[in-house]
Amino acid sequence: MARGRRARAIVVSDKQREVLEQLVRERSTHQSLAKRTCPVLESLRGLANTAISELLPLDRPQVVLWRGRWIEQYPELCRIEHEHPEELEAAHPTDVS
Repeated sequence: MARGRRARAIVVSDKQREVLEQLVRERSTHQSLAKRTCPVLESLRGLANTAISELLPLDRPQVVLWRGRWIEQYPELCRIEHEHPEELEAAHPTDVS
């Protein structure tokens, strides 16, 4: 039985995934950025928003927010990756205070 609307799918390129994983691994990454990056990575594993919020120290609206920001910025991230790949990490859409 469905429990509501299905979350929009997260799409990332191999390079974008590499940048996301690197951000989470690096000690120099600000904790809030790493925390906002995790919902995107967990979405790639096929987890629903509720499951992600139970796994991470985020509530469901925060998970929806950061997933949504990724989805909205994906076309721009693809453009940056294609035209200026060295700027991809700096263009991360979850790097917002």
